[in-house]
Amino acid sequence: MNSKKLIERADLEALLKLLLETDSFRPDSIIDSERPDFIITVPDRTIGVETTRSEPEEYFRALSIQASKYPSHWINITHFKNRLSPRTNKELLNSMGYNALLQPWESVEAGMLQWKQEIAVTLNTKREKLNQTGYQIFDENWLLIHNYHPLCNDKLTQERAGQLLNDLFFEVSGVTRDFDAIFVHSGAFLFRWQMGELCLI
Repeated sequence: MNSKKLIERADLEALLKLLLETDSFRPDSIIDSERPDFIITVPDRTIGVETTRSEPEEYFRALSIQASKYPSHWINITHFKNRLSPRTNKELLNSMGYNALLQPWESVEAGMLQWKQEIAVTLNTKREKLNQTGYQIFDENWLLIHNYHPLCNDKLTQERAGQLLNDLFFEVSGVTRDFDAIFVHSGAFLFRWQMGELCLI
């Protein structure tokens, strides 16, 4: 099993652990696949599960630079985002160590809006994939978006995240087929959008 599939499996296992605790949901089998990433079976249906991580490319690249060159330096991550013109590794170095103190810090609200945008980009990409020829369709089709750099675990963040996800999911998607359930897992929070309703599991 390659490293990408190991990450996908770990994210799926984290979801299933929470669903077992809250809904007593326990699959009979889990099969590795592609398009979607997993096929899980329960007594009355088969579910295809697409998994992905939502985080700016800059975040993962900066972590790689930090680990290989500056493991003792901290990073100002508040302004990482996906850009039309990606920043160079040299520019990302300005977010580490002493230089990080000189970088502007985003407001909490700006950070939350950026979080929504990253989720939206990921969601739209996976919706397009769901509607492509060759994507396997099952009794139910789920999407798991794992937010690798988690939200802060506090009530205000939880409420604002719920508001932003509601706004996002109520937007017209324009796709022919949509996922039956969409999960957004961010640290202590697991949101589920299903049948037109958002809930926190």
